[in-house]
Amino acid sequence: MPSARNIDPNKHIMLVQHREIIFMAIFIALAVAGGYIMAQVPNVELITVIIFLGGIMLGIKRGMIIGAVAEFLYSVLNPYGLAAPPLLGAQILSMILVGAAGGLFRKLAAQRPPSIWLLGLAGFVLTFMFDLLTTLAFTVIAGLGLAGFLTAVTVGLYFYIVHEVSNVLIFAILLPILLRHLQQLPILHNALPVIKTIPPPEFQPSISFPSEGKP
Repeated sequence: MPSARNIDPNKHIMLVQHREIIFMAIFIALAVAGGYIMAQVPNVELITVIIFLGGIMLGIKRGMIIGAVAEFLYSVLNPYGLAAPPLLGAQILSMILVGAAGGLFRKLAAQRPPSIWLLGLAGFVLTFMFDLLTTLAFTVIAGLGLAGFLTAVTVGLYFYIVHEVSNVLIFAILLPILLRHLQQLPILHNALPVIKTIPPPEFQPSISFPSEGKP
């Protein structure tokens, strides 16, 4: 049986690339499914955190692809109908930036364990950006000016607050748990050997969860 040293480097790279595509597809599917799972809860969603997590695990470029494809599929398959092009563009752009932010956060987290406050802040900023871009797109579609934009913000203020507060909590509470368990999966270390920026095994969120500790 050939040893790892005798494996064709080109085949090895292709195998890694195929596995990366599979991981990307998994995160895309999870993001779309997360959107539908929470569709009945106004302004509470899991798409943003899953795309951000995909960026953390797979890097900036792959995170951007995950964000673009996941948001596009979610909008196209949305039972409420496809969003108008300006709004769809704003949604996709927002999630591309979310995936990129996850990849950037991955590099930062490899050097220093993240705190729940930093994760919560990331959730707030990314959600605020999404709400801002989509509201701007809506005013463009409706042909409204600055006054119309301010009116839309005022009318939707409650929904914006719910969206941002819920994502702050999701990023601060749920994301550290997901990161902790994903870091312990051997397949992520074996399947992505060429990814040098992946956080080392000792990377852990700075907050501890006593209930998860082993006896």
